[in-house]
Amino acid sequence: MKPISHALPCLVAFAFTLLSFAPIHAQQADAIAPIVREWTSLDGRKITAEYLGHKDTDVALKLKDGKTAFVPAIKLSTQDNLFLKEHHRIYLLPWAAWPTKSRYAMRSVDVKEELSEGTKAIYTTKHFRFHCDVNLGSNLMKDLATVFELTYNLHENSPLGILAEPDDHYFPARLIAKREDYINQGGPKNSAGVYLSKEKIFLAPLELMGMESGTAGWRKTTGAYDPSTIVHELTHMLTHDILVNLPIWINEGYAEYICHIPIKNDAFQTDKKSMREAIQDMFFDYHVQATSSRSGEKPKFGKVDKMKYLASGSVPNLFKMEKILQMTDEEWATGGRGNQFSSLGQLPRMTQLYHTAHLMMYYFLEIEGQNGVAKIRKFLEKNRNKMKVYNKYLEDFEQYQKEWAAFLQLPGVVNVGDGRIEYPSNLKPPTAPSQPFNDPSELRLAGVSELLDGESPKVLGEKIEKALIKDLEINFRFLTE
Repeated sequence: MKPISHALPCLVAFAFTLLSFAPIHAQQADAIAPIVREWTSLDGRKITAEYLGHKDTDVALKLKDGKTAFVPAIKLSTQDNLFLKEHHRIYLLPWAAWPTKSRYAMRSVDVKEELSEGTKAIYTTKHFRFHCDVNLGSNLMKDLATVFELTYNLHENSPLGILAEPDDHYFPARLIAKREDYINQGGPKNSAGVYLSKEKIFLAPLELMGMESGTAGWRKTTGAYDPSTIVHELTHMLTHDILVNLPIWINEGYAEYICHIPIKNDAFQTDKKSMREAIQDMFFDYHVQATSSRSGEKPKFGKVDKMKYLASGSVPNLFKMEKILQMTDEEWATGGRGNQFSSLGQLPRMTQLYHTAHLMMYYFLEIEGQNGVAKIRKFLEKNRNKMKVYNKYLEDFEQYQKEWAAFLQLPGVVNVGDGRIEYPSNLKPPTAPSQPFNDPSELRLAGVSELLDGESPKVLGEKIEKALIKDLEINFRFLTE
C-alpha cells in the first residue's frame, strides 16, 4: 500500500498580535442584534420576548409591551436553560447617572492586623489583603485602606457593571517601604503604584502613598498625597476581566476617567459638576507646571483667570478622537507614532494619549450619558462574545495538537523530513480547527462599531471634540501629529 504524503502542521496556536489594522468603518462590522425568541415554562406556557440577561437566578425578558419581566431560570424548559448557558450575559439596569451610594463616605475601615517575620505585617480589610514589609499599625493602615475600599465601593456602582472577583477571597496588595525594592519587584520607575495583571497583584511604595518613616515609626506625611495613581491601578485590578479583550485605549481611558473623579471628605464626588471642575483644574495645572519656575512658588489664579486661560486655546495638544477610535495596541505602545511635540507647555505623547482616552470615556459616560453607557456596554458584550469564540478555538487547537502527537505514533506513519510525513491510506490525519478571525484586530476592536453607531470614525470623532469643547469650556486643539 503506497503511503500518502502530507505536510506536517505548524503546531503553534493562532495568535492575535494586533500588528496590523485597517481603519474601521461603521458598515464593516455587524451590530449586536437583539435576541428575540420563544420561551417555554415547565408547565408548557409559551411567550415571545427579548433576552436581556441574568439577574442573580432570574432571567430578564423584555416583553412586547416594552416592560421587563424577571423569570426564575428553574421555571423555564430544559431547552431554554441550555440556550441560557450558551448565551449567558449579566442584566444591567439602564444607566442615568452615578447613584447616590457611589458617594457614600467611608469614615472608618475595619482592619485586621497580623504580625509576621519580625517587622513584616499582614492587614486585612473587607475586600483587600495587604502584605507589608514594615509594621504600620492598624490605625495608620486604616488611612491607606480607605482609598482602596472607597474605590471598590465605586466600582460596585459603576456604569459598566464590571467587578472582578479575587482568586482567594481578597484582592492582594503588596506595600513596600523602599522604592528600590518596589522597582525590583516589578514596579515601574517614577510610579506611585502598579497592577501586575499576570500576577493579579497591586504593588505600591509607601513613601509615595503619603507615608514616611520617623524615629517613632511610620506616620502620615504632613502634605496631602495624590491618590489618583492608586485609584487608576486599582481600576485595572477591579476590571481585570476586560483587560485581555479590550483595546488599551478603552482600558486606560476608563481608568483615567475613574481616577480623576475627585475625592473629598472620604467620598468620591461623582456628580458631573465636580468631575468637570476636576478636569478643568487638571489641564490648568499642567499650564502652571509648564510655565512656572521649578524653584519658585507656583502662582495662584482665581476661577475667572483659569477659565480665560482654558478658553484661550493654549492648553496642551491632544490626539484626534478619530485616531484614538482606530488605535491598535501597538500604536498606543509607541505613543501614537510620529515625533513628540516640542513647543512650550506641550505634554509627552503618552500623557497626551492618556488624556485623550480619558476625555473619550468622559464623553460617552457623562455627555452622552445613558445612551453612551449603552454603547459601551454593547462594545463589551461584542468583545466578550469574540473572546468566547477565541477561547473555544484555543481549546480545539490544544486538542488538535494532542491528536497529531498521537497520530505520529501510529504504525506506518513516517517523518520523511522537510516538514512532511507519509502514512498508510487507511489512516486520516487530524483536521485543524478553523481560525476564528481573518483579521486579528477583530478580537479587541470588534465592538468599536457599537460606539460608531452608524457613523464613520471621522464624523464621530469631530462630534466628540466639539461636544467636549462646549461641555468643559476648554478650547482643546486635537491634532493628529
